[in-house]
Amino acid sequence: MANKFKSEKYWFRLIKLSPQLLQNFRHKFPSNKFKYEVHEYYENKKQFVVLIPLSLKIPKTELLHFIKRHKIFSLNYGVCVSLSSNRDNDGLRVPKEIADFYKKVGGTFDFSFVCL
Repeated sequence: MANKFKSEKYWFRLIKLSPQLLQNFRHKFPSNKFKYEVHEYYENKKQFVVLIPLSLKIPKTELLHFIKRHKIFSLNYGVCVSLSSNRDNDGLRVPKEIADFYKKVGGTFDFSFVCL
């Protein structure tokens, strides 16, 4: 039987952030508080994407307050799931904590699958 490879990653993603909103995010959530990545948004280099690995250590309630306070449109944030596998068909079960967080915060639920 061939070796099986499977990797699951769960992120919370904010997209299309203006430079001012990104500055507000960085002020509210300094990078030493928890880990996140910032990238230019591919459709508009003047906007940004923030990727936050979902773990028990991120301030989920504070993220929800930030989204509400800044009135971020629901299509511009959500949970992103990435599955990499050496099988051409595979699946996963989203952990309860992440499903509960998604139910609380809403937004989009995006999925990516890569067959290696």
